[in-house]
Amino acid sequence: MVIKEKLKISDEETVEQIRENPYLQYFIGNKVYSDKPPFASSTMVYFRLRLTADILKGINAMIVERAEREKREAAAKNCKHEKDDEQPKDPSKNSGTLLMDATCIPEDIRYPHDVALLDEARCKTETIIDMMFKTSKHAGSKPRTYRKKARKEFLRFIKNKKRNTRDFRKALKQQVQYVSRNLRTIEKQAQDNGLGMLSRKQCHDLLVVSEVVRQQKEMLENNTRSIPGKAHEYLEAACTVHHAGESEGHV
Repeated sequence: MVIKEKLKISDEETVEQIRENPYLQYFIGNKVYSDKPPFASSTMVYFRLRLTADILKGINAMIVERAEREKREAAAKNCKHEKDDEQPKDPSKNSGTLLMDATCIPEDIRYPHDVALLDEARCKTETIIDMMFKTSKHAGSKPRTYRKKARKEFLRFIKNKKRNTRDFRKALKQQVQYVSRNLRTIEKQAQDNGLGMLSRKQCHDLLVVSEVVRQQKEMLENNTRSIPGKAHEYLEAACTVHHAGESEGHV
């Protein structure tokens, strides 16, 4: 649950991230790395059902108590600093912190990478396809999304430390094809069943993903790395919104 909330991803993606990442496996208590899923994604659903109203009230009380304690400690620390400032300082002693590297940035700020954003867009379209198939009125085989193959190709590109322009264009073209295929599948299902089962946010994400795919195709055709009105920053914000917000209304 901590991993899911920190990364702001779905239950299925949480299991996949733990399977791929040895650090996350160590975090949940594994002693050795394993390429197998640690548990089924449905396990998280049953685990959340165990969190009763009384348990949630207790957790909220602990959070409030900790926040108040930290507030009191911060106030006491500020008082101590004010008293220290009133005392004459020794000019022979150094104080403060000097940052020598001007290129340092917080590590949680991620550069908007085209291939990574397309991978997130692909995951979102796959989630929408799964939801539309479950609520479909017409029985039949589930549309193919090649999600495992697409994920392997994306990870192969990301892990390659010596990638060149050709590798970048190849990975970009692959992800564009996967996302375009998913969008065509969603359009076909929408013609049969409509979009009533999707939330307002998911419909909004579809518009953003469609625009990003259009721009990426245009850049690939023109062999350029920029385009006016690029929607990457918008997709970055859309792809990192908490999944709990997806239930705030349906269209």
